[in-house]
Amino acid sequence: MPPFNTICIILKPNLSDDFDHVVLNLLPWLIKRKIKIIFLDSEKLKLKKLVPKIYKSLNFYSEKLALERAELIITLGGDGTFIGICRKFSAGAPPVFGINLGHLGFITEFSSDKFLTHLDATLRGLYETTNLTLHKVEIFRKNKLIFKSYFLNDVVIRNGQISRMLKLSVESNDEHIYNLSGDGLIISSPIGSTAYSMAAGGPIIHPTVKAITLTPVCAHSLTHRPLVVPSESIIKVIAQKGTDSVCVTLDGQEVVTAYADDQIIVTRSKSRLVQIIKNSNRTYFNTLKEKFTLGAREVK
Repeated sequence: MPPFNTICIILKPNLSDDFDHVVLNLLPWLIKRKIKIIFLDSEKLKLKKLVPKIYKSLNFYSEKLALERAELIITLGGDGTFIGICRKFSAGAPPVFGINLGHLGFITEFSSDKFLTHLDATLRGLYETTNLTLHKVEIFRKNKLIFKSYFLNDVVIRNGQISRMLKLSVESNDEHIYNLSGDGLIISSPIGSTAYSMAAGGPIIHPTVKAITLTPVCAHSLTHRPLVVPSESIIKVIAQKGTDSVCVTLDGQEVVTAYADDQIIVTRSKSRLVQIIKNSNRTYFNTLKEKFTLGAREVK
């Protein structure tokens, strides 16, 4: 496997001491190896202040052009930074090397103090990837498509009004599942099952399982429990009459308003994949133990 010669680095929005330290070490390290380094146009001012001596060695492109020209993407931030760029991937996107500068770092594979050894091996072609599939959200109003976007973790459907009960009709493959009354509904991918869905009482789904989870939020019924359905399912959610507005939130980063009788359709993308560079020293269950203390107890 050939080495990567062009790398796009995606930065988290806010600066921190960890961020400065990693950037100041990473950029000279890449330049020494004759790697072409790409940043987004929006990062020009930030980098000019942070690394004035090597600023002219950097390249700045629009987001679209950066993703097209990069052979590898490095994200410097938390899971939010990682998810934010992956949501914009199209077919054939480059693999992602995630460096955690956030708090949880469940999806980002590499810690900020130990990533260089793994990155060196990656640049020499010694790496493995795992694939995550993006899911598509479409909203139809009177049979007309008014919105389309993608999520990696989850889409949350909740009432646009404060402290008002939301009434939703939920279907899978045109078969009615239930009418849900409560605070909302979380539709999550397997990798997103450890996010909001888990906090709302949903199950943890291994990322290799082909499934999608429907997790009610504060349902006003004892029978409306989290439901796992096949990943190929076409999920349709309709806010029932009497609903003023519905907030549809994708990965906590994009919000759109829907109204009563709008059809919110969620499907697994057939072409949009996220390739993640794997950390060979990290396993899924060890990550669960480390991040959520699952099964952790004192051994006597």
